[in-house]
Amino acid sequence: MFDYNTQSRLVIAIVSGAIYFVLYVWKSPTEVHLGIFQSILVTSAVLNILSFR
Repeated sequence: MFDYNTQSRLVIAIVSGAIYFVLYVWKSPTEVHLGIFQSILVTSAVLNILSFR
C-alpha cells in the first residue's frame, strides 16, 4: 500500500510534528495540552496534504 517515497514522507511529517511539539512545549510548559493538540493538528494536516499528492 505504501511505497518507499510515501513512507519517507510519512516519517518526515511525523518527525516535523514531533520537533514542533518539543519546541512548543519548551516555549510554554504551562500549555502542554495545547502543544499536543496543535502538533496533532499540524501533523494530520501535513499527512493529508501529502496523501493527496
